Amino acid sequence: MSKAEKLRILLLLVGTVAAVWGVFMPSVTTLGKFGLGEATEQERADLYRGAIGFSVVSGLLIWGAWKVCR
Repeated sequence: MSKAEKLRILLLLVGTVAAVWGVFMPSVTTLGKFGLGEATEQERADLYRGAIGFSVVSGLLIWGAWKVCR
C-alpha cells in the first residue's frame, strides 16, 4: 500500500470518527451552555454512555484502519 493510499485512509478515518462523535454525543455548544452542572442524573448517565459508545466505536475504527494499513 502506497503512502498516498494510507493518507487517504487516515483522512477518511478522521472524518468518520468526527461523524461517530456526532452520533453519540451532543454538540459542543449544547455542552457549553448547559454543561453537566445543570444536568439531571439521567442526562449525566446518558452522556457517560454516549462517551463510552464513542470510545468503543472509534477504537474499533482505528484498529480496523491500522489492520488495513499494515
